Amino acid sequence: MNSVAVLLVALALALAVAPSASAAPGYVNWDFMVFRLMWPGSVSGGNAVPSGLNGFSIHGLWPTNNDTSGPSQCTHEAFDESQISSLLPEMNVEWASIWPDSKGNEGFWAHEWTKHGTCAAELSVLGSQYKFFNGVLQLKAQLKVLDALQSAGIYPSNSKTYTLDQIKSALTDAQMPPLVFCMPANKADGAETSSPPILQAIELCVDTSLNVYTCNDAMQKAAASRGHCWSDAIGLPEIVH
Repeated sequence: MNSVAVLLVALALALAVAPSASAAPGYVNWDFMVFRLMWPGSVSGGNAVPSGLNGFSIHGLWPTNNDTSGPSQCTHEAFDESQISSLLPEMNVEWASIWPDSKGNEGFWAHEWTKHGTCAAELSVLGSQYKFFNGVLQLKAQLKVLDALQSAGIYPSNSKTYTLDQIKSALTDAQMPPLVFCMPANKADGAETSSPPILQAIELCVDTSLNVYTCNDAMQKAAASRGHCWSDAIGLPEIVH
């Protein structure tokens, strides 16, 4: 093999193993993503949410390693709302900042892009601010989480409760095996109380082809330890508009 051929082979090998130029060193080998969806009837603290929001609200899509750690801020690309202007009507409903102490949607989206989106963008399908936010919106639209719960007889209610197994089974049967997170019905309690907890959020593990799959043991153990579903009776409060 002549010297030119050797150099070309060496260059090809170097390009094959080189990290993405858009990724910060050490943050290019995450394994999967966590798609977190919040239940508005709980997270909003009883406050009104956008009128078109009738199901789960997007929290984020977070690149994660198999040991549950996650990269963050993989590049220094600042959030630019003008890049997603055509998505804003949908984002203001489906991806709104619904916490009682919310400081507004733009700051929420900027945080999600800076911390997580810059890492998710290593995937070409999520490789720009538009692709990232649009991809997450489309993922939520395809999954239809609330429909899966309702098909199993689980409806928002201010009086009924459901078991953790009911919630998990309903989503697992719909090919969306979840991690489930709860919170006190009265957030002022700030701790586990005698009242049944309410559903705060679910998390779904998503592979690099954007397919949902069963989270690994480390993720399941972490969710069990911090999920705060201390009672087998879990509320799903009605959404307030």
